[in-house]
Amino acid sequence: PVSLRSARIELMPDGPRIILTDARAFGAEWKGTISRKSAAADANPEWEFDLSASRLDVAELNRWLGARPRPGFLQRISPFGQPDRGASDRDAALDLLRARGRLLIEEFVLAPLFVRRLRAQAEIAGRKLTIRQAQGDFYRGSLNGSLVAELTSQPVYRFEGRFSHVNLAQLADETATLKGRFAGEATGALNLVARGIGREALVGSLEGGGVFTVRGARVRGLDLANVSLGARPLSGSPPFQTDAGFSLGKGQVRFERLDLRENGNHFEASGSVNFSRALDLNVRRVSSQSRATPPPPRGQSFRLTGTLEAPAINLSPPSAGPPAKPGRKSAAKRP
Repeated sequence: PVSLRSARIELMPDGPRIILTDARAFGAEWKGTISRKSAAADANPEWEFDLSASRLDVAELNRWLGARPRPGFLQRISPFGQPDRGASDRDAALDLLRARGRLLIEEFVLAPLFVRRLRAQAEIAGRKLTIRQAQGDFYRGSLNGSLVAELTSQPVYRFEGRFSHVNLAQLADETATLKGRFAGEATGALNLVARGIGREALVGSLEGGGVFTVRGARVRGLDLANVSLGARPLSGSPPFQTDAGFSLGKGQVRFERLDLRENGNHFEASGSVNFSRALDLNVRRVSSQSRATPPPPRGQSFRLTGTLEAPAINLSPPSAGPPAKPGRKSAAKRP
């Protein structure tokens, strides 16, 4: 159902125009205008809109537009399993829906993330929602890009975009396990594909990749610059800069390139972090300027394991080095 608490319909020569001042649909409150842009005799009308909403949750949108599962064999043969003619008519009408226009949404939710003050061009073609030229506020930074949502019985979401100056502390606070463990300001590009209904299904199906740079990065309980002091991480976490390229899939984030720099200390790393937050990174020290002890040898390697909540450093055993080349025996010293 659509709840029209306050609306006006204007019968214009080129088609009806609906002015909404207080309406509820797709689980959101709406204001704006909707105009018919096709001939009255057209069996598949096209609409144009300029709408604003206070909050739009993609999960709610899927409940409205998503295809319902087909009835099973027992449902079809039972006397109470006859198809709902009204539901069939609604599904057929949704399949024919064609509309495009502008959107302004104060809070757009794709759990567990949200974008505030989203401005975008949008198009609805049946059960397919396409959002282009989207711009919004994203955890004290900005986000722009496009989103395609195929709202079938098993929804598929595809996102491509860029983000800048995102506050990682606020982003991490969206999950109880990572709250208070990260800080910094992130900028980069990202492409994602997710499938299913609900947070667990969406996160578990994530695939994609991207690049990012983090300035002033902090990880609570990790001080790579002073790793030579022992295998146990220090409680402090000096800020460092991170540059990385990564891919997502099969329940993990894979880093092919991960550079870490902090006060003259330079590290290169590769490895993975899985969606259970377990770490498996091989780290190599490229250059060093230790603050507390003499600098360790260039090229020192170690392994970062544990979890994001409790990272642990495992020092690699020192290399014995290549065998010495044979040479002349030194002459005996005269007495």
